[in-house]
Amino acid sequence: MSKPIWVIYHKSSTAILSIRTARGSSTKQYYGMPAAAAALTRYCKRSGMLPTDDLYPLYTHGIAERDHYHAHIERQVERVNMMSGERYMESVNTPRCCSPSSEAYWSM
Repeated sequence: MSKPIWVIYHKSSTAILSIRTARGSSTKQYYGMPAAAAALTRYCKRSGMLPTDDLYPLYTHGIAERDHYHAHIERQVERVNMMSGERYMESVNTPRCCSPSSEAYWSM
């Protein structure tokens, strides 16, 4: 049995947070709850906000197991296909280059 993978997400938009590390790479998933909590703590410290601020990342972000996140938390948004004009639903985490609603998708 594999270990659960955890993600940090923004509570209001449900988008997964991508945190840039000190070495320049970015991380979107963590192999343990303590690792995700530590990453969120580092993100809070780098934000430069005081814990009394309403927009402090600890209050606006949540941590969830990846499978639970995709099944119960992740929000779907309605977009319009750029070529056909049809409306469709896609995940908030769909990259712009992979979305038929963007020009980058159709120019590749």
